[in-house]
Amino acid sequence: MMKKLYAIVLVLAILGLAGCGHRNGEEGDRHAADLAGIEVIEINHGSTALHLESADTDSLEASLLRYDNGPGITLNKGKRSLSIGLQSSFFRIFNPGMLPQLKVRIPNGYAGKIIIQGTSGNVHASSLNTEDLRIAGKSGSITLDFADFHSNVSVSTGSGNVSLIVNSPEPDLRLKLRSGSGSHSVAIPLLEHRQSKGMTEGTAGSGAHEISIKTGSGHISVQ
Repeated sequence: MMKKLYAIVLVLAILGLAGCGHRNGEEGDRHAADLAGIEVIEINHGSTALHLESADTDSLEASLLRYDNGPGITLNKGKRSLSIGLQSSFFRIFNPGMLPQLKVRIPNGYAGKIIIQGTSGNVHASSLNTEDLRIAGKSGSITLDFADFHSNVSVSTGSGNVSLIVNSPEPDLRLKLRSGSGSHSVAIPLLEHRQSKGMTEGTAGSGAHEISIKTGSGHISVQ
């Protein structure tokens, strides 16, 4: 009986610690890094939702939304690469509905490669002004909303919907869509349009930029 009571008290204490200090909507654990000489940015968001945006800022900025004062961001800078990750937290598994979310802001002028990896957790990118964006994940929805499309894009995910919005009336792109199951929706007029079960290909404009999206299951939308 005492062992059961002790176990209950321990779980309640852990739950209390997990929620302690939580400030809904507040940003915390902020980091900044100069990108001079940085050719590759690597972001590993694990199972945490990622918010990515291009912005009028002089340096890369990373922070946690809904920060709970627990473990935070890891940022490692080399001569030519910068990696962003998240410290693990045992206590957060008891409060999954209130997990922090990772927010990364990248300067508009950055011309290097951006590589994003995750296990689960949605990726939402807005006002994108990138030149080379690569995303690999196991599950979770992915939304990429460009402000000025001039980028190569590669997306590979096991499951989850992928939505890409180019926001350009005359984009220059080569499109390659693949899925094991799930529909394809393309609102951009394509030349050399080829479509079969699980595959859509075509070009728009000069075809200067390649968009490759592959899913095991999930709907793919390009507009």
